Amino acid sequence: ANEEELDMAARICAHLSSLDVEVLLADPLYEAVNERVAATRWEGEHDAGPAPDFVATLGGDGLLLYANTLFQETAPPPVVAFGAGSLGFLAPFDVDGDGPLEETLDAVGMEAEPWPVSLRMRLRCRVVDQNGGEVAKHEALNEVAIDRGNSPFLSAVECYCNDEHLTTAQADGLIVATPTGSTAYSLSAGGPMVHPSVDAMVFTPICPHSLSFRPIVFPDSCELRFEVAPDARADVWVTFDGRSRVRLARGDSLVVTASPHPLPTVLRLGNTADWFGGLRVHFNFNVRRRQKPIDPVFLNAPEEDGGSG
Repeated sequence: ANEEELDMAARICAHLSSLDVEVLLADPLYEAVNERVAATRWEGEHDAGPAPDFVATLGGDGLLLYANTLFQETAPPPVVAFGAGSLGFLAPFDVDGDGPLEETLDAVGMEAEPWPVSLRMRLRCRVVDQNGGEVAKHEALNEVAIDRGNSPFLSAVECYCNDEHLTTAQADGLIVATPTGSTAYSLSAGGPMVHPSVDAMVFTPICPHSLSFRPIVFPDSCELRFEVAPDARADVWVTFDGRSRVRLARGDSLVVTASPHPLPTVLRLGNTADWFGGLRVHFNFNVRRRQKPIDPVFLNAPEEDGGSG
């Protein structure tokens, strides 16, 4: 974080402290601003001390993904995301355009009227070895991606839905995205944009060696399983929200289900208004010069006689 962002973080902490709200800071922010404000170091979701009632992030979408990693085994509290990064698609509160930070915090946390909240679906991802042992477990907010890494060969992954074999994916990789992640990596790979209120999982291939392998949207009640084929030419890698990375050897599996603990994010206007606002502002969604009205002379022109005379 730069000095301007640290100053903003210190302002948030000072304002909350003035309202008799105990401020908990996770590293590395605690190390950066603890001498400026009265705050307690928070060691994570298993900290024996008090647990946060809400989380404030000051940065971009990557910071929201980092905040998600802090709650991998427990239900996360509501998150108020201030946009101060590169994109800020998931951070609806603009530190420059929505008034002073203090007023926004007062409005969200102290007003009697409730603010709208989006319960953002998360993916519960388990890596299981060929003997059935659990190797890794992650709660992903955006997506889980399988890729071939630095191997020169296509991945060969058997894909199942509720134990029903779907296909053998021969591709650079696969993505399973949440509605939140449908506008991230999956979108770049040709997947659909899904409204954040829809409970679904988006299954998107990455550069498949087939013209007919298209993205599929599954209900959140499904269990998706991906197994590296025993005769695959190489192992594959699994990445959770672009962060943690785990190797899948031949015979290993990735099991993906909907997490019972969504990530609540506070909305500025509402689910649809915030989402479409982000699409317009950050992605220039369907930007096109408006077609000019037709000249009245063409509207009043007589119809041509199509007969042979």
